[in-house]
Amino acid sequence: MGRNNMFLACAVFVILLVFSGSALGAGKGEVTTILEEEIAKGAKEEISFKSDSYFRYFPSHRLSAQSGRVSVTDAETEQSCELKAFGKLPVDFSIDTRYIGIENSSAVSLPPNLTAVTIGTEIIGPFLKLNKTYLFAGFYPSWSGSNWEFRPSAFRIPMAYSVIYKPNEKLVLMAGVGVYPDYEHEVLPLFGLSYIPNDKLSFYLMPPKPNITYALNKKISLFAEGRFSNNECEVDKDGFKNVVLVYRETHAGCGVKYSFNTNAFLSLSGGQSFWRRFRYRDSLGKVSIKDGPYINLRLEIKI
Repeated sequence: MGRNNMFLACAVFVILLVFSGSALGAGKGEVTTILEEEIAKGAKEEISFKSDSYFRYFPSHRLSAQSGRVSVTDAETEQSCELKAFGKLPVDFSIDTRYIGIENSSAVSLPPNLTAVTIGTEIIGPFLKLNKTYLFAGFYPSWSGSNWEFRPSAFRIPMAYSVIYKPNEKLVLMAGVGVYPDYEHEVLPLFGLSYIPNDKLSFYLMPPKPNITYALNKKISLFAEGRFSNNECEVDKDGFKNVVLVYRETHAGCGVKYSFNTNAFLSLSGGQSFWRRFRYRDSLGKVSIKDGPYINLRLEIKI
């Protein structure tokens, strides 16, 4: 790859890191399973199942402009099922659970954990009979709070809509919007691309987990990753009920991925976290965390 192409790839990666997370961090809104299987690679089975889990750890870091330290443990599991409606229209159903553990010694009171449950439905179909063009729609009813409490006031239905254009087998382009009723930012841009120039190198610059992967062999791959997420949860604080706590987190790093076979993958990665903070929307305080390292372990299984 030439120097100009490498610079362009890095620039696109940074842009996608920022916009993919800001557009999708509030809910799920992922153009992942269906796009990867049906559009980027081509699904072959009528029904398929996927389990995707990660464990991400941010060691204790000092805070900016205040005393104290905060460490975060972030774990998420998504179980999904993809099927062909009417024998040809790909539909994906998923259940996602996320747990964010918080150890806090600052003066600002934070809950011991944040929890979220999301039930997603994603569908892709032809768009206006245009050649090589598809319409993606995703709906993600969710409850985001603390201690796995399902409060009616914490219920939201984030949505995502995008147009996908696949000019050839190597390139996929996408543009659309994420819609987040009752969130701080209710409408945000959504765009990305997937480019596979050869059997070893792939650019999957799609929200919410853009990555660049290089296969050393059939078992081992190296990759660069990044993510910007913006999570809003309803919690209680100092006598106030149902206040919204925003957790923003950005990280970028690299890692290694091991393929047990064509359906099971384990990856280990690490890098730097930055622009990370907890903030109450009603001006009840915030905690800004200084930059620091993170480590991430991820397991994917397809059936």
